[in-house]
Amino acid sequence: MEDILNVQRRAASLTGIPPAHQFTQSVLWAQDAEAYADADQAMAAHRQAVTLASDVAWIGMNVVERQLLLEQMSGAMIRAVTFAISQSQNHVAMAWADQIRSILWRQSMHVRTVLDNVGAEQRSALAGLASLRDSRDAPGVLPDSANAEREQRRAAAHSTGSALVVPSIDPRVYENLHVPGTLVSVVPGTEGATALVVGDAIGTQTVHLPKAGIDELDKQVASLRAALGSTSDRSGAWSSVERRRHALFDCFEWLWDCVVGPIVDCLPHHHGQELARIWWSPIGQFALLPLHAAGRHPRSSRQIARANSEEWPCLADIAISAYLPTVWSLDVARSSNETSAVKGLLYLATDSIGGIKAIPAEYQAVSDSLPSIPITPLLDADVTVDAVREAITRHRYLHVTAHGHLDENSVESGIRLRDGTFTLGELADGQVPGGELAVLLSCDSASGDVRLPNEALHLAGAARQAGYREVVAATMPLRDSSTIPVVNAIYSTLNRASQHRPGDAIVRAMHQAVDSLRRGRVTALDPLSWAPYAFFGWGLAHVDVRDRPPVDAAERPIHPATKED
Repeated sequence: MEDILNVQRRAASLTGIPPAHQFTQSVLWAQDAEAYADADQAMAAHRQAVTLASDVAWIGMNVVERQLLLEQMSGAMIRAVTFAISQSQNHVAMAWADQIRSILWRQSMHVRTVLDNVGAEQRSALAGLASLRDSRDAPGVLPDSANAEREQRRAAAHSTGSALVVPSIDPRVYENLHVPGTLVSVVPGTEGATALVVGDAIGTQTVHLPKAGIDELDKQVASLRAALGSTSDRSGAWSSVERRRHALFDCFEWLWDCVVGPIVDCLPHHHGQELARIWWSPIGQFALLPLHAAGRHPRSSRQIARANSEEWPCLADIAISAYLPTVWSLDVARSSNETSAVKGLLYLATDSIGGIKAIPAEYQAVSDSLPSIPITPLLDADVTVDAVREAITRHRYLHVTAHGHLDENSVESGIRLRDGTFTLGELADGQVPGGELAVLLSCDSASGDVRLPNEALHLAGAARQAGYREVVAATMPLRDSSTIPVVNAIYSTLNRASQHRPGDAIVRAMHQAVDSLRRGRVTALDPLSWAPYAFFGWGLAHVDVRDRPPVDAAERPIHPATKED
């Protein structure tokens, strides 16, 4: 046994082989170490595999190549997190979970940092490297001149060497994480899922979820996607519409019974009117499911009339939810001149393909609710890709009412404008270092890629990458008729907020408005009137870690999600 593991360890440690081969050898080493019950070697092997992931999906490749490699590595990386939890190495599991998520976004951010510290000539050579806008940048797709430019960037990446190696996240910084509420990472597994629950009041706990194994999880994701693919189409037969509506309620119910309910049972009981705060940081397929909507919800007018919390338990009656695609932030570094951004709202609204009836009323609602903050409107024909690209960096707040575009290649998804799609890459590259809040009321603005759920490849993830501290987005198709009360709640709260970072007040106001829709006699029966709304970010004035140990420069972690500069 020892000889076998030593051979595997040496093979995984060979420095002369490509990172992809090293990764494969590390995975084999981890599998053998687990099979022979050598926990120390298994942890070492998993650690090496997780650390290598960004090097395998190397910055010098175009985004399509990196996506394919990350998809192939996903199962092994999630297995590493699961094993760390099984060994009670919870802070290591949290670090590895962040390490394997949003790799594409982290690479893009790292290149920006490198570009800030190199000369003009090298900056020119590296321009566009690791951007999600290079998705079409593959041999045979572009003209010869563009392919030549691509190869020049790859050569520049090679010559830059270690400067483009994305730093690993040090697990020590997770040991004393301050969470004034509850942080939940849900990790899929073959024999059921595991929830890692962290909070100041409860410490760190693990909750086994035996009914949420990977097969059942895949089934739920597939069923939800099938329902969402056609739920917004009301032209079909009544029976078909009803089946699709009930499929959504079935998903919410399964989430409550098999995932969220067991997690809530381990949380401290909250008395009176005060709701708990939960930040969800899901991994794998869990990132594709609306955890915030979990519950047993009434499905008919008769059930609504006699509904009570005991018969119809749901998360929204217990806690205010928010999402963290990573616990450690991917926010763009805040510069000393961030206050130069216009302290106003950029309002984008266009109905490029028809069907959005609430635009005039919604714009009026925003204007009426936000008299203290200047609004720059871009409406209808004025909402072009160039106009948005130019205006977005000059505003602290962003509001979008438009159709979402979901592309088979997720990085080409985005917002439908009058002259094309404003893609994820366009938004992420906007660089709004003073950005505070983005409200993205387009369908599926927070729907992830089923092939790469860890990467947060949606508009909400791109907005966080651009620099917005908090984001309101839709996890599924959205009924535009429901937006007015939510918009009123968000912007009335923003208008009244005198403190810096009003995210906590906004998420609470949004929860109350959405909850009213969930309880309404008409809107309650249509899940797309209330279930899509989700909040991304901590939404607090300050969250930091306590007693952070010193970190070597080569291993320096990315900043906490709400670090004040």
